[in-house]
Amino acid sequence: MSPTIAFIGNARVMIRTDDHGRSHIHVVAPDAEAKIEIRSLAVVRFSGFDQKTLKRFQKYIEENKNDLLEAWHEIHG
Repeated sequence: MSPTIAFIGNARVMIRTDDHGRSHIHVVAPDAEAKIEIRSLAVVRFSGFDQKTLKRFQKYIEENKNDLLEAWHEIHG
């Protein structure tokens, strides 16, 4: 199960319950996906998104970092 945290356009922002490691989010759209670290904003991997869209996701993370980290810790401890 992957709780949805938010939507950015048609992309779903989620934290996967079975995915550990550094705190990160997954952004999933119909034909695209990205994994981005919450603290560093580093794009770990992506496919289907252009650089402009990835920057928009990074801005969202930066603006919501505390809430995202709190959600990460609620899910992963």
